[in-house]
Amino acid sequence: MRKLSITAMVVLILLLVLDWISTLKGLLAGRCETNPLILVLARHIGIAEAVTAIKVLDAVIVIGFYKILKRHPEYMRAGFFMIATIDALYAAVVINNFS
Repeated sequence: MRKLSITAMVVLILLLVLDWISTLKGLLAGRCETNPLILVLARHIGIAEAVTAIKVLDAVIVIGFYKILKRHPEYMRAGFFMIATIDALYAAVVINNFS
């Protein structure tokens, strides 16, 4: 189960990178960002910087979550299913962004 959890988290990090790329490409093509957290931050530092900051924060959270699961292997199964569900949802976002 640990290898599956690590794989799911690596997939999530890759999806975060693809979301970052697709979001920036979409913004350059005239699409609008809809994440309210990014929009608030963008007022202070700019839209590209806000998108980048939030994606980096997301990656740090994923890594932190992995470190917690590593210390508590009894939650590894639940952690895997949670991350796998997030992977599926994020994949839908990335596919939408690239379309």
